[in-house]
Amino acid sequence: MYEFDLPVYKQGDDYAEELAKSNGDGIAALCSLAACYEDAAQTCRSLAARIEGEQDIEVQGDTHSIWLEGPDVVLGPLAAGDDAVISPLLRD
Repeated sequence: MYEFDLPVYKQGDDYAEELAKSNGDGIAALCSLAACYEDAAQTCRSLAARIEGEQDIEVQGDTHSIWLEGPDVVLGPLAAGDDAVISPLLRD
C-alpha cells in the first residue's frame, strides 16, 4: 500500500502558515496559498496521468489520507527517484 501526500492540511491552518511566512501580509499569504494549492492540483494530475489505464489500481481516501493499492511492479516505480509522487505506507 502506498500513500499520496498533498501539501494541504486545513484551509485556516494552511493560510495561517503562509501568513506567518509573509510577515502578516494577507495578500501575499493568499497568493502563496494559491500557489500551494496549484502545486497540489498539478501533483494530482501527474499521478492520474501516470496510473491512467492501469488495471488493478485502487485509490481510496479518508479524512486525512489518500492511499493506493495495486501491483508493486506498477506502483513501486512511482515511489522511487526524484520524481516520486507516492510513498510506501509505513505500518506499525
